[in-house]
Amino acid sequence: MQDKYKFKQNWGNAEQQAWQHLKTVLTTPPVFLNFPDGASPYILSTDASKIGIGAALKQRTSAGLKPIVYISRTLMGAEKNYSTFERECLAIVWSVLKLKQHLADQEFTIETDHRLLANIHQKTTTNNRVNRWNIALQGYNIVKITHKPGTCNCDADLT
Repeated sequence: MQDKYKFKQNWGNAEQQAWQHLKTVLTTPPVFLNFPDGASPYILSTDASKIGIGAALKQRTSAGLKPIVYISRTLMGAEKNYSTFERECLAIVWSVLKLKQHLADQEFTIETDHRLLANIHQKTTTNNRVNRWNIALQGYNIVKITHKPGTCNCDADLT
């Protein structure tokens, strides 16, 4: 393959140090994923952008917040035309449904950087799409949806 593309690879000391650093970062907390603890409450941090949505599922333990799962996907088709409110709402609904194996029959809190979504699961809107999403969330035990400033919502941005 190197002959076909005339690619020359140099692996020196700098590359080796970068590789060792990457391995360390990926295998030590807080990025390293943890097994769920049935006794600790879940926190779901969600975020949306113009091109994708993502979420981080964490648990609060005596040792602090422990990441369980990071998920993300790109927006498809008409989703790219959604308003910011709808994209942020989609991030919540998609991540809850995607993580149902963790969240079913569990109390959990949702964190979002979109202030208008606080307690959206308890309200009716004039937006039929959002109302359908609210119906999809009714089977889950959402304790509350809280606002987390965008500068502090970095874990959902990692996805």
